[in-house]
Amino acid sequence: MVGELTPRAQLPPIAELARTYDTTAITVRRALRDLESEGLIRVEHGVGTFVADWVRQFDLLHLPSFAAEMAAHDLRPQTEVLERGADLRRPEAAAALGVAPGAPVHVLTRLRRVNGCPIVLQHSFLHGSLRAVCDGYTPERSLYEMLREATGRAPFAADETIRAIQLTEAAARRLEAETGEPGFISARTTYDAVGQPLVYDEAFFPSSRVALEVRRRAGQTQFEYRIQPSAGDKQ
Repeated sequence: MVGELTPRAQLPPIAELARTYDTTAITVRRALRDLESEGLIRVEHGVGTFVADWVRQFDLLHLPSFAAEMAAHDLRPQTEVLERGADLRRPEAAAALGVAPGAPVHVLTRLRRVNGCPIVLQHSFLHGSLRAVCDGYTPERSLYEMLREATGRAPFAADETIRAIQLTEAAARRLEAETGEPGFISARTTYDAVGQPLVYDEAFFPSSRVALEVRRRAGQTQFEYRIQPSAGDKQ
């Protein structure tokens, strides 16, 4: 098997992979287990093995559960592009992206709405070489998909820190909230499969509209953003 497999494509059976690469079935199974543990493939027992779909896994906000939660409550998501910055020097963004202090980065600022209500103010910082991605972004497309097309790199892992804050005047104005209102800031660095930074995000959201939910099961922790019941009522 030579070439590139697309997301959701099914892999050949283990026996065929072993013949193709002149190895044993045991070696193939071990390799598939490693790929599954890294999230690059998913195994559906009794069905087959498939290439993971990173565009679907990393959609809209930061976490897959955000889009799923909106769909479950029949909420209508909208994205508005507020700004595209060129040659913006942000030390914290440069550090997160692994570039030299003072190096230019590009920022894409978006406002996320649900049923017309502002939910998240998101700043996405990109490496200076990715200005075309920043300039070419449209709300109809996934930023992660555009980055993958431009760089050949897909989002694989992320480090995220969430802090409770009082919304600044600038953030509150765009979120149509009160200055000083309780909220959260999420600082998230997303990495590719080899651990290189792909994008750095800062997202602000009022605690009255977005809640944080943590579920712990058998040593596993699942973290979700949840839209508050009254957040989508504004028309």
